[in-house]
Amino acid sequence: MQYFNQLILSSIQYSASHVYFISNMPPAIKTLDRIEFLQLKNYSTTDIENIIASLLTKENYNICKSQSNFTTTIDFNQEYQLNVHILRSTLQIKIVIQINKKFFYSLSELNVPFELLQAISSPSKGLIIVTGAPHHNKDVVINALLDEINNNQKKHVLIFSNNSTFYKRPNKSIISLYNLSQANFEFIKNQSADIVILSNIKSADLMHVANSCVAIGILVIILVDAISVIYAIEKIISFFPHRKSSLNTLSHYLLGIMLQVYITSKIHHNSLYLYDFIKCDSKIQTLIQEDKLQQINCNMINTINKLIEKNKFTYHDVQITLSNLSNTQLFYDIHHEIF
Repeated sequence: MQYFNQLILSSIQYSASHVYFISNMPPAIKTLDRIEFLQLKNYSTTDIENIIASLLTKENYNICKSQSNFTTTIDFNQEYQLNVHILRSTLQIKIVIQINKKFFYSLSELNVPFELLQAISSPSKGLIIVTGAPHHNKDVVINALLDEINNNQKKHVLIFSNNSTFYKRPNKSIISLYNLSQANFEFIKNQSADIVILSNIKSADLMHVANSCVAIGILVIILVDAISVIYAIEKIISFFPHRKSSLNTLSHYLLGIMLQVYITSKIHHNSLYLYDFIKCDSKIQTLIQEDKLQQINCNMINTINKLIEKNKFTYHDVQITLSNLSNTQLFYDIHHEIF
């Protein structure tokens, strides 16, 4: 663990945004979209497994071993957090670590669409989906939402997540954090929760908990790892036994879906969060009910292209993101390499 910490510290000093561990290869770092393999020994599968075991709690490590991909965020020190994404296959193990300087943002600083603020401020029940690629730090916008709720509303908020980085300081609201494995409908109902946040939905059981909560009048916010709005909806649908019934349920309960994209600028040496919120109005409800998901319009590509025109980013900065957003055939798990 000490060697790992030294490597992360060195990577921070080198202004690296990512550190990669791949079985049977030396570690690599990413600086300004350039991958550089370090002059170190090759890491065996056992070496990488030991790193994973040292980073995660025993419970999360057992969960991680049973999944092909696992994402969590841990505090490295008082200044930095590590977003850890672990991918397993029969051939190798990868660890992708994104190094993030700790910041808490307000919704206005993030330029989050006003429609999302309206959705969480209203007393209506329903489902809000927050989606984006696994390494795009969706917890940043969730913390901003929690800050907004905490400062302006008297709510009882339950958060279920494997991450320990979510906002927990109470003000007007009561905010409680539990491990994702503790998400249970009866427990939530007995707590008289107003808002429930479910991080990293990956199972039918968790989706059932979300639906049950919405049905009794709770506002539920779920985080889904997906590269586009359509993929996020498809992923949610896959957790239901029947596609038609899932489409009807989703169209009835869904308040809106927000896509988050995180882009690093090679020119300006900084990063930017981009958002697109799609409100589930009658038109979107009809498209979902009629299984015409491809017709749901997302403005993210236009937003990115306008930033390119204004020389805020180069095409190279956003090439993979644009490709993923444009592709209508493949899901994230079988799409571009994590690099």
